[in-house]
Amino acid sequence: MKKFKITAIPVIISLLLCTAAGEPEMRSELLSPPTENKADITKDRHTAEINFYPKPVFQLGMLGVLQQEKYRGKVLVVDIWGTWCKPCVAQFPHLKAVKAALADQEVEYVYFANEIQAPVLENWKKVVNSFNLTGDHYLTGKDQVFQLMKDIDQYSPRFTYPTYMIVNREGKVVDHDAPKPSEGDELIKRIREVLAED
Repeated sequence: MKKFKITAIPVIISLLLCTAAGEPEMRSELLSPPTENKADITKDRHTAEINFYPKPVFQLGMLGVLQQEKYRGKVLVVDIWGTWCKPCVAQFPHLKAVKAALADQEVEYVYFANEIQAPVLENWKKVVNSFNLTGDHYLTGKDQVFQLMKDIDQYSPRFTYPTYMIVNREGKVVDHDAPKPSEGDELIKRIREVLAED
């Protein structure tokens, strides 16, 4: 299979493949931390919230975000996705079912989104809100994704969207290739296993 770089390929290829190869160059607006300082919190029509955090990944790195004190004691389900990725979007209804099944558990949902369509912040928030994705949302770039994989000793020159991970109560990535939400019971079982750990 040929290797592609995102910056030189039309968006249509990203829509079809949702796969990145090598260390792709990112557009400057993705690498530069956005200017917003506080979380933009949008109330969900249910009891949960949609929280936007455009800057922390560029300051702390993705692993640093996952190890923040506010997440300690909770199991995290991590969704690494692209707003332009059709297979990513197709998983959202299944993820809602997983959330419903684990509604009484100490589980948080953390999304790392790669947005390549300008204006970046506006498009990212629009897509998230359109799917009513409750949880914490962080803007990221490919360089940051590859760095996360290096940080957890799972680096590969290829990375496929979507990727799901599970982080335990201590902030450690215990499953870097978790079942997809469409696998329903398998993902729920894996999350419950991590919840049951001491």
